[in-house]
Amino acid sequence: TERALHDMMNNTLDSKDEVSQLEDKLKKPEFIDSIEESQWTEQQRVEVLKYEEKKEALMKAKEIRTKLLTTRLKSLKNDVSDICKSFDGKLQQLYDTRLAVMKDIYVHELMLIHL
Repeated sequence: TERALHDMMNNTLDSKDEVSQLEDKLKKPEFIDSIEESQWTEQQRVEVLKYEEKKEALMKAKEIRTKLLTTRLKSLKNDVSDICKSFDGKLQQLYDTRLAVMKDIYVHELMLIHL
């Protein structure tokens, strides 16, 4: 099963990207919803600040990941477009070759009929 995971899945089940790791670590303090902000202790305020910093870092990481994936998608679309153009060019060459061969065959057949 490990070989299949490695060969087919490229170890995706074992490894997480940076965004997933940050999401796992980010936990909202429980007291935020139950206690009013004016009644928070200094320690609770520090926890909220840390939570907000982590949340901000997560948002930045998501934004960076989104930009990277968008860039990669554009690159892959361009690659596919280039491959399609190359394929169409080769197909056109083969079609032209086929037409030339068919023309030669018909010319030879006509010459045989006249003999």
